Amino acid sequence: MTFQTSMVYQLCSLRNALRASGVIFSVIIFLILTNVFKNIYGLMEMNVNEKEFQALDLLNYGELQKTVQSLPPQYGVILLNRHALDMTLNWLCNTLQMEVHERILFFVLDEAARQGLKRHYPYLKVVQWNAPSLQKPFRPYDSTYMSFFLMRTNLIQALQHFGKEFWMLQADTIWREPIFPHFNESLKGDILLDQQGYADTAESSVRKRMMNGANFLVSTKESSRKLVSLWLSWQKWVYITDPDVIKMLCLSGDFNCEFIPHQLISGWEWIYGDQRNPPIMIQMDGETEGNKMTTKNVTSTLCKGHSGMLSNHK
Repeated sequence: MTFQTSMVYQLCSLRNALRASGVIFSVIIFLILTNVFKNIYGLMEMNVNEKEFQALDLLNYGELQKTVQSLPPQYGVILLNRHALDMTLNWLCNTLQMEVHERILFFVLDEAARQGLKRHYPYLKVVQWNAPSLQKPFRPYDSTYMSFFLMRTNLIQALQHFGKEFWMLQADTIWREPIFPHFNESLKGDILLDQQGYADTAESSVRKRMMNGANFLVSTKESSRKLVSLWLSWQKWVYITDPDVIKMLCLSGDFNCEFIPHQLISGWEWIYGDQRNPPIMIQMDGETEGNKMTTKNVTSTLCKGHSGMLSNHK
């Protein structure tokens, strides 16, 4: 091969490589812009949806005020719509003998969820708040999913004004025993968070001291209210998940964020370890890749023997 032929060959190869790089670069830019515009559209939809559940409206809701007044300090709050009803009934069956139902506020977003709970457990403390935008199924990170957690933060902000510490809980968590006796003193920090991972997660892992976001205790002190206010502001202006917001706020050094030991509350990863020393609560969100709608109602079978207890419960 002559020098001239070699040069031509190298130039052609370079040209083809540049063309391929240009195509790849264009695809990457296209994907980035698509994601940016998708997030902007999702954020706009969230801000429209928020008009249905703003904190001030929740704060002034008489039924919510009355129900919270009837609950003890460090009560629990479980949110659901009709699509999470079966999962919540499963949780109620799981915890039936733990004497925790009376200290839970069930905040439901449609009539079907309220009726479903009351039909099986008529003694529950149920508050209904109709939010049409949150009555449909949703998938992780879509705009309805993000709106649901925007609603949760609005509710947290409203509940803080009632002066009682409270647990935000999720029904996709398996309980081996009640969590409440383990934290019967007032919270010293601004918030007590569950962590991603499980007890054997390496100390160097990024999942350590990273909010899982399913089961956590909220204070009512002024610094905690400021934390929640900033949390809510971030959700209104940035398409971002709760754990990411809380991680930034906790790392800022402006707030006292405490974390629940994995020995008490663990993520779904525990089942893939050696399964030693099971925690008292295991949140199973990741085991079905977030597909919670596949949950089946076992209340009619596993809890069938308790039917008389359900109807006569005081």
